[in-house]
Amino acid sequence: MIVDSNKIKIETIPVIDDSLKKRRNIKLLDKVTFVMSFGIVLLTEYIMLRRAELIPILYLMLLIPLVTARFLVYRMSKWQFFLLDFCYYTNAGVITTLISIYCFNSVSPLFEIMFVNCAGPLLMAIILWTNSFVFHDLTKLTSIVIHFFPNLVLYYLRWKSSFPIPDHLTFLTGFVYPLIFYISWQVIYVIITEVIYKDKIYNGGYMTSLRWLCQIKPHMLHQFVTKKLGLFKDSPLNVMIWTQLVYTIVTYIPCLFVLQLQMVT
Repeated sequence: MIVDSNKIKIETIPVIDDSLKKRRNIKLLDKVTFVMSFGIVLLTEYIMLRRAELIPILYLMLLIPLVTARFLVYRMSKWQFFLLDFCYYTNAGVITTLISIYCFNSVSPLFEIMFVNCAGPLLMAIILWTNSFVFHDLTKLTSIVIHFFPNLVLYYLRWKSSFPIPDHLTFLTGFVYPLIFYISWQVIYVIITEVIYKDKIYNGGYMTSLRWLCQIKPHMLHQFVTKKLGLFKDSPLNVMIWTQLVYTIVTYIPCLFVLQLQMVT
């Protein structure tokens, strides 16, 4: 029997074909991210060593597009409420601080508030949440920019700039004011996620850090508080509020001494 090759039709299985296309797209994104990450490392090193005054500009050039991209991606997955987390709130505070210093020459107490919150809970979150710098991972790159780069900005302002930055912290500027800043975020977060948009979040399948860390993929701190200490077993909200509050206060303590150290220069 002779088979006419002109009559043979090759059909692709849609699921497999789509999967291969997605893999190709992912590989392309990984390659672009890798090149971009490598370039960021080199550029950051050069600016830190040669042009420290450009650190705030580098920070804004990285933060704005990366967070915008994250919002668009998260919105498709119904994860946009993650952008209400403390790290984004703190970055908004850093941007406000830059505007205050550069446009109005107003430094205190906003600088001290951001220094403590960035060098404390924001920086330590890299260790607590295991945020590693993976060159080909856009998510990891964005997380590093969000958690680490604000500290580079504050480092420049404190030790390299000519602005009248305070060289020490008082109990008021180093603890009370930063804590008020943190509590203001916590109140806003609870009002938005647990009052205003509560029905939309829980009935619409939206994800928040509260649901993720306490219910979907419980963090080790949540397990420690609920299982080892036996506290707030039926209240994930209380677990998050009190655990984060204790963590924040603990990470504030070293910051009271770091600002006046000269060896970091």
